[in-house]
Amino acid sequence: MLCLGVVGYLETDVRALREIRRVLKPGGQAVIGTPALVSPFYYMDRVFEWLKGILRSIKHRLSGRPLQPEKDSPNAPLRRYYRPRWSRLLRSLQLQPEEWVCHGWGWYSLDPYWPQGGLCRASDRFARVRALNWVGVSLLVRVRAIK
Repeated sequence: MLCLGVVGYLETDVRALREIRRVLKPGGQAVIGTPALVSPFYYMDRVFEWLKGILRSIKHRLSGRPLQPEKDSPNAPLRRYYRPRWSRLLRSLQLQPEEWVCHGWGWYSLDPYWPQGGLCRASDRFARVRALNWVGVSLLVRVRAIK
């Protein structure tokens, strides 16, 4: 079973994880993807958004035009996940974590400018290096249903 980019938007993890556990046979596996809490790329994005807002405000002040409000984006509750806490929750619901990988390095927007998609391929190699693994934007875990 594959569940990527869903759990972090739900109001609670427990119902979704119970459903994943229910549909898995004993010993069955699932891969669950959630946003990682400690990724520096997430915080860099927040800083860039803040700077973009300041520059937008300055631009409108200098031009003498009133600042128009930006179009509202949907307010989806995106939660971020910390591996030790997430691991305890999975185990409490009879899902045994077997492998963890953080992935997504914020390079995908640059990849078209890099020869033959080299940045994406390089990021795949980084996903397996423990010393670098924590910086990935997405936390992927493979779980096995406990009998």
